[in-house]
Amino acid sequence: MTREELYESLLNELKAIKPPRSPQVSAVRWLADNWNSHRVFCLNAPVATGKSNIAASIQKVFPKTLIITASNILVNQYGDSFNYMNLLKGRGSYCCKIGENCADSFNEFKIYCNGCPYVQARDRAEMGDPTTANPMSFIQAIRGGILEYPDVLVVDEAHTLGGFIRSIFSGVFAFSDTSWKAGDMKDLDSLVTWLRYQGRLISDLKGAKLKENPKANVKKEDSLITSLDTIRWGIESSRDKSDWFFYIEKDPKGHKKLHIESIVPPPAIMEYFLKSSKIVLMSGTLFPTMIKEIVGDIPYAYLSLPSIIPKERRLVILKPAADTINKDTDPSVFAKKIIEIAKENKGKQGIIHTTYSLGAKLYEELSDKLDVRFNTKETKQATLDDFKNKEFQWLIASGMSEGIDLYGDVGEINIICKLHYPYLGDPYVVKRKSKPDGNLWYASCALLHLLQAAGRTTRGPDDYSKTYLLDPGIIRVLESVKRFAGSRATEYIPPYFKEAFII
Repeated sequence: MTREELYESLLNELKAIKPPRSPQVSAVRWLADNWNSHRVFCLNAPVATGKSNIAASIQKVFPKTLIITASNILVNQYGDSFNYMNLLKGRGSYCCKIGENCADSFNEFKIYCNGCPYVQARDRAEMGDPTTANPMSFIQAIRGGILEYPDVLVVDEAHTLGGFIRSIFSGVFAFSDTSWKAGDMKDLDSLVTWLRYQGRLISDLKGAKLKENPKANVKKEDSLITSLDTIRWGIESSRDKSDWFFYIEKDPKGHKKLHIESIVPPPAIMEYFLKSSKIVLMSGTLFPTMIKEIVGDIPYAYLSLPSIIPKERRLVILKPAADTINKDTDPSVFAKKIIEIAKENKGKQGIIHTTYSLGAKLYEELSDKLDVRFNTKETKQATLDDFKNKEFQWLIASGMSEGIDLYGDVGEINIICKLHYPYLGDPYVVKRKSKPDGNLWYASCALLHLLQAAGRTTRGPDDYSKTYLLDPGIIRVLESVKRFAGSRATEYIPPYFKEAFII
């Protein structure tokens, strides 16, 4: 297919979905122009660009294309947008006719029921139907021989892929769940031996429980076996063992726990995502450090698209709550500035991004002054639903800087209390920051949180919101990114953000 033929084909598929937006046209033009000269394509596309339509168009032109995206929520969004799309997730994510979900039913009865939705999704993927999967389902399907490598792999929300894979190949094991001996943890080789031994012990325990009671609940054993085997596989397949570390700590009750972590996503595992002839990575916040974690040193074509939302409809305004913000800043300092912003924007609904611990303290400060609620991890979805239904005016939101969409007059005011740096008390963060690109990685994590949180409330060209940042540390973050990134600073600080940022 020539460059022009590919461009016309992609453009026609976009048009078949809905009239394409200007950045989408630019994106398929760029893909067509570079298709024959590159394997890897990195598309930095902000909110409302329509990345899923681009992905679906690629899949239509190249039928042997698989789309993967970060979570089952996003996988389901593809299903909502494209009703022909097959959705491949883990067995536990499908409702079963004879049990709560397909995983539980299979574990109990050792067979899949007639018409099993998981088996249907797996079979459709194997037959080559247009499919969207989450990353782990993709790896398991490839490793299990269910899927052949797609000719084209599209990774949506690619900025999350490295962190997701790293988390899968990290684990915490309680002494009470496993057997320990002095000297088990001398080095990585002895750790691998221990992992293999523990897997066998727990498998035997599971077998004994099932022999005694065929309907015994062995979820805990299954989870432990999977985690032990997964981490062992990751370590054994790594070429550089210095990418791994482990340590033992005591929890607040004095119970010992073993932590095993990879500092970066295991390269041998990431190679599962690199077998395709073409790889397209897409995100609104796709930084070079993230790209390197996925593709290593493979050259790539890069395009950063402009925002289709007028900048005056998505302003990010620095409004410091104090000259300096840190972990010891009194919650009343933030509360005072939030009340000031609420008065300036009387009658508008707003979301306040913060941590769970600070959120509870802010609620105490604001509950008698504003119509406000805050969420715990358990009440996150229910509280968000009530907010969208206009049951209260101000949401103190924790864990909502990514993955939520607030359209129209829901959340017209967006307040970010503090920049979120990786926690330096976490041994992983210390190890990651010590790598050659560690300072750039550390600063860019804080910037990533801001860019993601700022994008929650203006979701299209006709939408509107103002984002207020209360942390003046953003100036230092931007300076650090510019210094450490050098000529590549614009790949971290996208033009669509710079044009809307007001100091």
